[in-house]
Amino acid sequence: MSLFHNNILAGASGGSDPIYVDDVFSIDLYWGTGGNRSIVNNIDLAGEGGLVIIRRRESSDIPVWFYEPAKYVVSSSTDAHSTNGTNALSAYNSNGFSLGSESWVNAGGGNFVSYTFRKCPGFFDMVQYTGNGTGGRTVSHNLGGVPGVVIVKNLTTGSSNWQTHFTARGTNYNFPLNNTGTESAQERFIRSADATTITLGDDWDTNRNGDTYIAFIFAHNDASFGDDGDEAIIKCGYMASAGSELSLGFEPELLFTTTTSGQDRHFYDRSRGFGTLNDTQTQPAVFLNKNNAEVKSDNVRVSNTGFYNGFANNLLYMAIARSHKEPETATDVFNVLVNGSAQMVTTGFKSGGLDLIIFHYTGGGNPYWIDRNRGLFSQDGTTFSGHQKHLTSATKAADGTDTGGVGVRGFSRDDQFYQSSAYEHSISVFKRAKGFFDIATYVGNGVQGRNVTHNLGVTPELMIVKNRDTTNDDWMTYVSGVTYQSVHGNDPDNYGNNPPTLKLNDTFAANFSMSGTWDHTHPTATTFRVGDTGGTNGNGEKLVAYLFATLAGISKVGSYAGTGNNIDVDCGFTNGARFVMIKRIDSTASGTADWFYWTTAMGINSGNDTFLRMNTNGAKDTSNDYIDSLNAGFTITSSAPSSMNASGGTYVFLAIA
Repeated sequence: MSLFHNNILAGASGGSDPIYVDDVFSIDLYWGTGGNRSIVNNIDLAGEGGLVIIRRRESSDIPVWFYEPAKYVVSSSTDAHSTNGTNALSAYNSNGFSLGSESWVNAGGGNFVSYTFRKCPGFFDMVQYTGNGTGGRTVSHNLGGVPGVVIVKNLTTGSSNWQTHFTARGTNYNFPLNNTGTESAQERFIRSADATTITLGDDWDTNRNGDTYIAFIFAHNDASFGDDGDEAIIKCGYMASAGSELSLGFEPELLFTTTTSGQDRHFYDRSRGFGTLNDTQTQPAVFLNKNNAEVKSDNVRVSNTGFYNGFANNLLYMAIARSHKEPETATDVFNVLVNGSAQMVTTGFKSGGLDLIIFHYTGGGNPYWIDRNRGLFSQDGTTFSGHQKHLTSATKAADGTDTGGVGVRGFSRDDQFYQSSAYEHSISVFKRAKGFFDIATYVGNGVQGRNVTHNLGVTPELMIVKNRDTTNDDWMTYVSGVTYQSVHGNDPDNYGNNPPTLKLNDTFAANFSMSGTWDHTHPTATTFRVGDTGGTNGNGEKLVAYLFATLAGISKVGSYAGTGNNIDVDCGFTNGARFVMIKRIDSTASGTADWFYWTTAMGINSGNDTFLRMNTNGAKDTSNDYIDSLNAGFTITSSAPSSMNASGGTYVFLAIA
């Protein structure tokens, strides 16, 4: 735990409000407008200060580091700082920053990414100082712990390199950020860093007498964040060998990478698209040492707990964690829409959303599941290219790549995507968030009893797993809270507390004897167990798991017993459910066991309600009144058929407010 956090705990009332990665770091994708505009990311730059790095993505332009409004340095250049940025980044705000019309931050039609680092002990600090030309001098900082990375730039004199020091490499090791120079032991630059100071040499890159400098200081492994103040959100280090996976203890949102032998300095991030383990697709890399447009690379692939090093040996990295904060409202993490035009679709999310799209043609088409973990990449040029991977819950089909049939192209911001189809589609969009929804990707090993790590933060209550590589495997589905006894009224085979297995793509009734699916084991807040079958653990095959849980006021996974009369299902909501999915699990009789779902965008009201099925490509049904709105959740009507309300039937559901 950091000095900062210990001091806070010893302060007034012995505690403080928790700080999350969302409070101190943000990645924002935006289209340039060529006019004044604000980027709202809920980072308090006005009160706390910080760094904003902006890159244009699709064309050659400068990587700009703003350390104050209108003041910046360029990481591809040796130039001194500039104060001519009034028309570029004009203001730090309490919820982000404001931009002017300068082309390299806001050209009309330009495709931009920005990275915001707020000053915060345990995460990031910036220090300006005046050089004295004396080797061994120290500069104080307020990081509250030993830095992981220190980057120094001379603000006064041109022709000076950006010197970069990774503390994991030991005393005196440095490399220039602004080119591909190799790392070397040079005590004349940055010698070392400890919990309170940075020790410098006498070179003009870091300590020329009378020159002004700025040091960007990034923390390492300070476990003072999150709900209980025990989570690290940034880690920096060194990997000597390529071809291996590094466990960080968190899933990265941002990776800064280079090598000691001298390669380009890159940012990879989830907003623009990461590859996942064992995938072959490339992901966009932003240059920090060149003005070049972003390029595609397959050197970095992420896992649920770290990343894979595909570089040559001797990788240097800085990793920042993905958000792990519970949402405050359902609208922060979920939305439903209906769209029937070829156009940009705005989801209504705040920045950082759009992790899963369920995209379903209402006239009779497969429901497609398209998610960021499998390659929902952002737009990387002036056109929306068709490289979105998709699965359909109506079939056993493997991963497909959208070349026109699905209709979803890349997205231009974290809250938008482009629908290329002019046909009406039901659209449900989800953001991963602690306690609500998570996506885990993994490679199977075919071994019974394998534990898979997830980042839901609580025990999953609904798990949907699909083998992405084969056309032989169903969408294996787990739901909590039901046993053979509760479904059938007895337990002649002593199934006890065995977890049920369902199939999202089928009318399959709950099976309690399939050890090869979940190894007869329920999930925990950190892992779920799989057996040895292809559906959940095919050896060497890629799988994806969608995990849901009950979160008060936002989501509810549950079950109810049919009565044949109106049934009010209390989900603990205050304004009703916007999404309801229901499955009968005790019967497979014809027409009784589909996965039905409704959304308020299609209509949940007192009259007829439009519904679709997750397990078929059937057209929408608009002629029946099977569900009504209820402030606390939803009502199943007495007119609902046995698939939703047979007396004595058992039903499971997912509802989202």
